[in-house]
Amino acid sequence: MKRVLVAGATGYLGSYITRELVARGVKTRILVSDKKRIILKDENLNIREGDPSQIESLAGILKDVDTVISTVALIPVKGNKQTYMDVDFQANVNLLEEAKKNGVKKFIYVSTFGADKLRNVKMCAAREKFVDYLKDSGLEYLVVRPTAFFPEMENYLTMAVGGRVFIYGNGERRSNPIDGKDLAKVIVDSADEDIQEVEAGGPDILTQNEMAEMAFRTFGKPVKIFHLPNLLRVLVLGAARIFAKKRNYGTIEYFMTIMMMDMEAPAYGELHLEDYYHERVH
Repeated sequence: MKRVLVAGATGYLGSYITRELVARGVKTRILVSDKKRIILKDENLNIREGDPSQIESLAGILKDVDTVISTVALIPVKGNKQTYMDVDFQANVNLLEEAKKNGVKKFIYVSTFGADKLRNVKMCAAREKFVDYLKDSGLEYLVVRPTAFFPEMENYLTMAVGGRVFIYGNGERRSNPIDGKDLAKVIVDSADEDIQEVEAGGPDILTQNEMAEMAFRTFGKPVKIFHLPNLLRVLVLGAARIFAKKRNYGTIEYFMTIMMMDMEAPAYGELHLEDYYHERVH
């Protein structure tokens, strides 16, 4: 891996991957929608503007690149009418096809832990459809499947500051969320290895109850956890399917599904969720 293009470089994980590559002296090109958003400056960093969902904007951007790392995924924000299939699938297909035209050797794609078993969930369906496309592309590939990121665990902090945390079920489902900085190292370390898939979580395997207790400790508040019946979760998900805005439903569907699953991946990294909580609060 000598010349890398990072797509999705202004996102949470993409920004960490970019910093990790630059820190290692790798010639790094990043694809962004607006150059003005990039603060990082380095002689090994080349910034190009383009939109993966608009294939014509990719012309020439992958020239002289040997590896593509894509974290391109839908961000459901107000005004964005794109779907998971538009972004998580088609935008990545556009990148892949342009990569093939330009002689790119390897394509690294960041999916989601467990997505291959959740093809009935809209977000996972789009990502796994692209994984299938990638595997049939003829390029060398690496599919990375991380567990949840630390910022996605802030819902426990949000509830704890109010004095109560609500959890569906008994709260004993286990997972090991990972920090973006740790995952970036995993991806860059794995890029030149002869492997095709990596599942990655953080160093601490925690139950939902333990994460809630951690959030209360962060605020110095007494632990008050309320366990809700799974039937209520099913009803809320059904109501969201009918009443939630289309751009929001996919995210709700995904998190409401995985909260009743163990999401424990092989452990990597050295950054801890409790330290992250304290950094966010203090």
